[in-house]
Amino acid sequence: MADEEEPATFVIAGGGIVGLALAMTIKKQLGIVPEIYEKATTFATEAGAGLGMYPNGLRVLRDINPELLTCVRSSGYPYKCRHWERHNGEEVMKAEESVLSGEESELDSIGIRRSTLQRVLLMFATMEGITIRYKKPLVSAEQQNDGLVKVTFGDGSTRLTQVLFGADGALGKSRSIVAGKDEPALKYTGTTCLMGLANVKCDGIYFPSSDKENFHAVFFPTRVKETCFQFHMPVTEDEANALNWGNLSDSVGQKECQKIAKQLRAEGWHEKFIKPLDNCIHAVRVGFALLEPKLNTWVKGRVALVGDACHPPVPYVGQGAQQGLEDAGVAVALMKIYCIDEKTGKFDPTNFEKAMRVYQEIRTVRASQILDISKALGKMQSDRAGLGIEKNAEDEILKGEVLMYGTLPVMSSGASHNYRDDIIRATSENYLPTVDVDVALEAMEYILGKASNEANRVESERNGKLVESRKHFVDQAYGIPSNRVELLVDWIYRTLERLLRRVVAHRNAKANFTARQGRMRCVGKSCGASIVDERTFSNHVPLGDLSEIIEIPVFNPDVDKLEEDPMSIVLPPEVGQQLREFVVHIASLYHNNPFHNFEHSASVTMSMHKLLSRMTSEKSSLAVPDPTGKSQAYGISTDPMTQFACIFASLLHDADHDGVPNTQLAKEHPEMDKLYEGQALAEQNSLDKAWAYFLLPKNTMLRRTIYGDEAEMNQFRHLVTNLVIATDICSKEMRAFREARIQKAFSEEHNDSDIEENIQRRATIGVEYLIQASDVCHTMQPWNAYRQWNRRLYHEMYRAFKEGRSSKDPSEFWYQGEKAFFNFYIIPLAKKLKKFEVFGSVCDEFLLCAEKNLQEWEFQGQGIVKEMIAEVEQQWSTTIAA
Repeated sequence: MADEEEPATFVIAGGGIVGLALAMTIKKQLGIVPEIYEKATTFATEAGAGLGMYPNGLRVLRDINPELLTCVRSSGYPYKCRHWERHNGEEVMKAEESVLSGEESELDSIGIRRSTLQRVLLMFATMEGITIRYKKPLVSAEQQNDGLVKVTFGDGSTRLTQVLFGADGALGKSRSIVAGKDEPALKYTGTTCLMGLANVKCDGIYFPSSDKENFHAVFFPTRVKETCFQFHMPVTEDEANALNWGNLSDSVGQKECQKIAKQLRAEGWHEKFIKPLDNCIHAVRVGFALLEPKLNTWVKGRVALVGDACHPPVPYVGQGAQQGLEDAGVAVALMKIYCIDEKTGKFDPTNFEKAMRVYQEIRTVRASQILDISKALGKMQSDRAGLGIEKNAEDEILKGEVLMYGTLPVMSSGASHNYRDDIIRATSENYLPTVDVDVALEAMEYILGKASNEANRVESERNGKLVESRKHFVDQAYGIPSNRVELLVDWIYRTLERLLRRVVAHRNAKANFTARQGRMRCVGKSCGASIVDERTFSNHVPLGDLSEIIEIPVFNPDVDKLEEDPMSIVLPPEVGQQLREFVVHIASLYHNNPFHNFEHSASVTMSMHKLLSRMTSEKSSLAVPDPTGKSQAYGISTDPMTQFACIFASLLHDADHDGVPNTQLAKEHPEMDKLYEGQALAEQNSLDKAWAYFLLPKNTMLRRTIYGDEAEMNQFRHLVTNLVIATDICSKEMRAFREARIQKAFSEEHNDSDIEENIQRRATIGVEYLIQASDVCHTMQPWNAYRQWNRRLYHEMYRAFKEGRSSKDPSEFWYQGEKAFFNFYIIPLAKKLKKFEVFGSVCDEFLLCAEKNLQEWEFQGQGIVKEMIAEVEQQWSTTIAA
């Protein structure tokens, strides 16, 4: 096109999914028809294979045109469920896919052919008067003095435009135009993917694990009787550079598919996973690459990048197209805010750069989040591909998270995201992400239950109708269905049972080691379980067993060599029965509180299991601590007794919790306050209730299996006590005790004779950090999980206020209190875990989620509090009237 033509307002380089969506969004929001230029010679009828469309991307299409969303949905096929299986077809866990979209069923995930999606987008774009100029690859763009951008194409033609958007993909030219000499290089991630379409029916999305590390597969439907398969596999950088990416010819595609099918059969994969390879109708080879270093700027003058041009797609997360759609939605919404003249209502590019700076701030954060999710999912799949107990542990982590939240929380962070929230947060004048320290700290005291309650309880309110109303209110909103309780009980039982097998295997290995050394005795005072004196358990309150230092055995490679496979250990049936009955009994001790209930116990237990499992999988965790403290595993990751005690304590830590803090318990139960000397009332009560049942004669075999001598008994008792008492983070005395120990543990002034003792001191601190983090794990999980538990805690405290058991309405301090809780407790705790350097990659995940949740709370918290106020007032008024 000649320069004499009237300059265009918008030129879009790239006519793929993102380019078309961007063009239609501009037309819808700004009323301007953009010009699209595409390097392809014509529309590609067989471009790519299939892709998933998730709520975050479908929302953008709905905002363009609800009819567009309807057409896209009818052209694809919905996922009914998300299945995690083993390569042999054994199911690990299943989740309803509708969890990701919540109540917006029109945003439920679907699979669709890439070419079909592009065809539908092109059809709707054409109806809006938008056309694609083919055979027009972008070559260069020059910013002129008059503000216009001169765009040059591969055929030598040029076009003047006010704004140029680069949507020409990871290998396009627009990124080099924006980045200039600082353009980062594309570096392959070490993963390639063979994907294709097959005439095979599929009713959900499947994630089978492999026996080979880094070899993963995904299957999902794209039509009624059509499956898209993806096989991710490792590839070296040299191999990646030599491979041809993109559509494969029929012969090459068939050859590649049969090669993989042969390998899968040899490894024992189920035929249902091989069948799509045998029935492939189209195949594509995809390479995954990152920009190294990251692209520092997505905007230069009036040229901006969207889609793969600024953030190449990453594996495992299925968010490539979704992120490009989010880019389009955010970029155009910001132009509507900053670039529309208030008087004329017309587009004015004067503030385009300002709008795009905000766009870049929003989207770079989001791109980093998606990369983190990709890494987390990739690591999960790699860990699931491991062997033995580690593989089982990873599957149990997966089961636990799906059981608790309906799906993997990390998936929700990607797929349930609403791009419009980012725009509101970034442009709202009321968004002030600061903390009023004095107000926030005062509010945090109420949330932690430290503030004094000077209001006398009104006994009449505790009688009759209100008591019944309270029960109705709680059961109506938070009663746990019996089948869900059974599933949670079963998960916890299986976790404890596996660890108990490890305890026995480790004890046998120690006995064999000492026998080979000529010392016919076990570690401790006696090998004979019958000599264990358990009478001391009932001689004092639990606080009497609180220890500054607990001896946790460090890793012994010689013992480890003698340890048999824990899965080969056969526990007596009576032990298994007693263990299950113990879990059931502890579950029965939990009340139907909104927050402190059995689901909370299960959530804490699952978090503890995840932390311990990730420690076990870290090779560095096997190192024996040295005097400098550089290797800080301290035996936590290798001592089964310690790990069993951690899970055991997590299960019972809030048993019989009455839904109010210790300060209120002391007022309501002075006899309890006296018995426990004013310290950790709820925590000691939980321990006493649990020990009372645990020490019954009918549980003798269980106890003899857990500890075989007095040394093990004392280690177990002290560990469980320390762990449960550590969840009392409100007591000034307890905080002072822990702070003094920390100062001593990490002081540089230590004699050689103190080194071993200090190692054990740090180990004790480490296990207490584990349960403290697990007790508030919802704050370090993805936003949707945090929201769920935050709401529950607010409801619990509101109920206490309405019953006269708290002097202050939580509505008055909730927003500020949560900010303070994050800033002064949660984030510092996450950093402490990370500083220990032995809790695995999950610590990075915890810290990132905590920081993200604080950011979201600063933005959305006030509105959320208003919603919760309306909700509880409605529920309470309804139950009182009932």
